[in-house]
Amino acid sequence: MIASTHVSLLFSSVVACAPLLLVATATAQVAYVDARGREWFQTAAIKNKTWLQVQEVCPTDGVTPCEGILGGVDITGCVWATKDEVQELFAEFVPEMARVESIGGPGYVLPGLFFFGEFTPTWEFYTTFGGYNYMNGWTSTESDGMASAPEVSAEYPVFYGSFNVAALVDVSVPSAFRGVWLYKAPDVFCTSDLDGDGAVDAADLAIVLGAWGSGAGSAADLDGDGAVDAQDLAVLLGAWGDC
Repeated sequence: MIASTHVSLLFSSVVACAPLLLVATATAQVAYVDARGREWFQTAAIKNKTWLQVQEVCPTDGVTPCEGILGGVDITGCVWATKDEVQELFAEFVPEMARVESIGGPGYVLPGLFFFGEFTPTWEFYTTFGGYNYMNGWTSTESDGMASAPEVSAEYPVFYGSFNVAALVDVSVPSAFRGVWLYKAPDVFCTSDLDGDGAVDAADLAIVLGAWGSGAGSAADLDGDGAVDAQDLAVLLGAWGDC
């Protein structure tokens, strides 16, 4: 059942951040919308590319949208995520990931399976008795010819799950098990507008105060440091007004 679901998702998840799709029968498949409103696309939709090939169509600043076709998929309008942005994504499934770069053990099987309930694995294997799910993808973060390639795994009945943003891979090495971390930013990217009414105002202030002291994963953690505190209040006040 799980395997067939993933196959179906992968078939329907040809990423199209631009309005026009290359395959008329396919529809844009958003895998997950995070607390900041970023629409994450299926990492597995584009595989077996080098970091250098992705760089040809995607800027590496984590802000400027890609423009072009990669692996037969039009990714115009997508943003190539940075390592830090993927770490923020992971922290929504495992809050501890806001503070560490790698974590794993039997206690992370369920968070891993929840993650794979949203994202199609870049590699998976199933038997009558269990299965193994694995996800790996390029980010735009690179240094000295090595690029960040965060990964997630979940296996059972040998119960073990892991989340890792510390993995580094040579920019020239492709893999059939490695995709690309891409997302589409909200049309109005005003992260301090917590209630989505188009303005940063007293209602958003009330949300921040109500979440005071909360940890990673809270939408009120506006600076992404893993805690809702005075720094987030300063961010909100600095954005006061219409988005």
